[in-house]
Amino acid sequence: MKHKYLLFLLFASIISVGQNSITNVSWYLQYINVNGTQFDNYFNYSIEPLNIKLNFTETEISGRATCNDFSGTYTIENGNEVNVRIDGVTLMGCAGILNFYELEYFNIVLNNFSYLISGNGETLTLTSANGNHAVFSKTPSTLALFKTWYLNSIETSAGVVTVPTSNTPTLNLTTNFNDIYGKSLLNGFDGCHDFNGFYNMYESNQNAFKMFQYNGVSGSCTNSYTDLYTSILSNTTSTFSYTLSNEGKTLMLTNTSGEQLIYSDRVLSLEETIFKNSKIYLVENPATSHLRLVFPELNAVSLNYKIVSVDGKTVNQGMLQNDSINIENLHSGLYFLRLTSPINFQEAKTLKFIKK
Repeated sequence: MKHKYLLFLLFASIISVGQNSITNVSWYLQYINVNGTQFDNYFNYSIEPLNIKLNFTETEISGRATCNDFSGTYTIENGNEVNVRIDGVTLMGCAGILNFYELEYFNIVLNNFSYLISGNGETLTLTSANGNHAVFSKTPSTLALFKTWYLNSIETSAGVVTVPTSNTPTLNLTTNFNDIYGKSLLNGFDGCHDFNGFYNMYESNQNAFKMFQYNGVSGSCTNSYTDLYTSILSNTTSTFSYTLSNEGKTLMLTNTSGEQLIYSDRVLSLEETIFKNSKIYLVENPATSHLRLVFPELNAVSLNYKIVSVDGKTVNQGMLQNDSINIENLHSGLYFLRLTSPINFQEAKTLKFIKK
């Protein structure tokens, strides 16, 4: 029995060392934090894959940023303090948004830093002497902001305008930099005409950009959304905050007046558009034995549902045939109800509820 116990301790220590090792694994950047502001890694292109990553061997460090690769050597002191010596960096041209992100990233990883491994060995945090830090994961980030987005709806104080699936307006945020204006280029389609312009990001924080110049054609459109879309997007005095959700498939732009433009990364079908813009409510929350839902726009649609506990475990799932879900077998506590479209399982709505 004593030998079995010693073998167990040895095996556990090997697992612990493996989980807390930075070597022989690719670390993919999730975000950097500079002076208290988080800058997410949205530089993942669908046409030309780009993963900002970092690799360690026993003595060498290497990786890539938004434009350039680097390599060098390192030593570890006092357990988690890393002294870095960079031997080479490629000299590819980098400007605008790409340049900003690369410089801030390099300021962390190309200098001495301390490291911390957390999340059962899945997360690596590098912290520089000034407190700025970079957070990595063993899984590549899938979030991509700089691509073509398709408008789904416009939300203002007057209500919601749903955009049809034909002649769908678009927005394409690029990382192409214009040396004359000192801004990045964007382009798109307003439902009737093409437009282009310039925008600037990272003026104040990661989650906002400002339109610098908008070049489009006004008037001569008979639909109900083009003029509204253009008036919101072309406002050069407004700052747009942005959020990516639904695993990076949905983009929401919100201007300083609270008006919102909601996009998808592809043109939605009519059924998906109805599901995406529908409202779903829980009649009673907290609930005792059944969840009762109201979804007037979806009364002819069978939804797929999944109930997830706060620790991420699926405790119930199935297809919703009516407006009720039995939760008698659930323990008391907080849960999340995830409803998915029968057309596209990636489109989802999540409601939080408490089981008494």
